[in-house]
Amino acid sequence: MEQSTFDLPIYRLRPSNKSWLLCPGSIQASEGIPDETNDAAELGTAIHELAELCLKQGIAPEEYLGYPIYNGMIVDEDMVEVAAYYVDFCNGQPG
Repeated sequence: MEQSTFDLPIYRLRPSNKSWLLCPGSIQASEGIPDETNDAAELGTAIHELAELCLKQGIAPEEYLGYPIYNGMIVDEDMVEVAAYYVDFCNGQPG
């Protein structure tokens, strides 16, 4: 197992893989399996990053149109639309 600079073990917990929540043994069982991605996953990660920026900065997603984000992806209108939907949902929640 890899060690971090703080001498702590680094576990490969993929955010979209909830199996480690239900089965802690799956962490060890998945060690050594390549962490693969695809275009849809990369796009989803970029949109999540855009939405997070918007929520933290209080800036509308369309303000990031044309700017580079995750892995150099350029924010386009489709990304803005999806992120805006999520940001509006989050902002409408109580608390």
